[in-house]
Amino acid sequence: MRFASLFVLLLILISINLYAIDNFNISGLNEAIYVHKIVKDSLKNYFSDEFNFRIDYNKFSFGMKFLAWLPKYDRYSAISELSSNNISYKWDERFVSYYSDNFSVKAGTFEEVFGSGIVLRAYQDKDFNIDNRLEGLSLKCSGDKFNVKAFYGALPNKNAPSKNDIASGIDIDKEILPGVKFGTSFASLRELQPDKKYNQQDVLGCRTNLNFSSLDMTSEFALTKKYHGISKEGKAIYANLNTYLGKFTLSSGYKYYHNFDFRLNDVPTVNHSLEPLFDTPSGRAEEGVLGEIRFMPNFSDEFVLNYSESWNSNFKIRQSDLYFESHHYLDSFDVTTSYSQIEQINKEWENWEKEITPEISFDFFIHKLPVMIKAEYQYFEKEHQEISESHYEPLLQCDCVYKDISFSIIAEYSYKNLDELWDNPLWIGAEVKVPIFENTDLILFAGKEKSGKVCRNGICRYQLRFKGLRLELTTSF
Repeated sequence: MRFASLFVLLLILISINLYAIDNFNISGLNEAIYVHKIVKDSLKNYFSDEFNFRIDYNKFSFGMKFLAWLPKYDRYSAISELSSNNISYKWDERFVSYYSDNFSVKAGTFEEVFGSGIVLRAYQDKDFNIDNRLEGLSLKCSGDKFNVKAFYGALPNKNAPSKNDIASGIDIDKEILPGVKFGTSFASLRELQPDKKYNQQDVLGCRTNLNFSSLDMTSEFALTKKYHGISKEGKAIYANLNTYLGKFTLSSGYKYYHNFDFRLNDVPTVNHSLEPLFDTPSGRAEEGVLGEIRFMPNFSDEFVLNYSESWNSNFKIRQSDLYFESHHYLDSFDVTTSYSQIEQINKEWENWEKEITPEISFDFFIHKLPVMIKAEYQYFEKEHQEISESHYEPLLQCDCVYKDISFSIIAEYSYKNLDELWDNPLWIGAEVKVPIFENTDLILFAGKEKSGKVCRNGICRYQLRFKGLRLELTTSF
């Protein structure tokens, strides 16, 4: 750690001397979060800080991030008591890169995606605690009608985080005719198994992209195979078509995945809700279709109807997804209504679930004060074997902005019948966002929030159930 501190200090001194040089720029972001969670644990307070900076000079860039947790706030488990093992800090996401018009190279931490993500998608999603980013070398080269990407990197092993798995890949995309592109991808992952033997998995894919004035289409096919471990072969097909017919836009999608459980990919769900067919990562036989109609009769109205279905190989696991949305735009008043219905059935577990969500929202001004009011009334129904249950979850939300101050309050309730209105949970939470300096924002949340997707002040996140206080301080430079 001493070497890292000396290195950072030396870097700062060099940066100060170079700051006056032309084409030299320093930018960064610091995010400090304090959480006070009201739970039965003995530990209720959490603090974390993420500081990342980037130095650009001519065509070269360098950056890194400092992470500190006192202790780390784990939304998925509680900490019973504070100890030195819970306090941690490290330098992370170090990288150095070179960029030109047709070529770039990056060494360090990087994200990458090939095509639609079927063959490869190395990324980080903090909401779902997913981090498949790679540490290594990434190259990109482009010409008038072609693009090439290649990488070689490592990521922590799932069973032994102190060990690394090795990944590599290449992606080539070429325009063969005006509006017609063809691409091919290859990715390989060498994983250490619990028996200390290595298992290698290769993925090979090809895709076609069409882009014309009246339609655009993407189709992709991939094969995967594992070696030296459990012999397993799989395949994937994904296609999406959009057709533009005057005031109508017609869209369709198709998916087919069979034993396609590659660790470094993220297959499209092909539905509006983005809900996967299985609770576990996609890997079993899965197939589905989607259709959508979008109609804009004028500049003030828009209507969307979306329906999709998916199923497994023996049709014992199925899911349907219906969504309707309408917009009406005026100079100072907008109204949006929507209706969504998700139905899932699993005959293997004798389980059936349905979720219905009608929603209406209004955007308007009160003396130049922007206001958004949203109301929804969710209905959940579930049958497991011979047990049936259902409940309602109404929600009311109000967002407003006064000058540079954003305020949001959400009230949500859950009940089974009217006789138990006073005996059920009520979630009320308020959030305020205030710019305390020119490049510094303070976000304060207090109250209770139910798990799920939460959108406040233009930012959407997936949250777990929370009760307490959360303070975020974000500074950019």
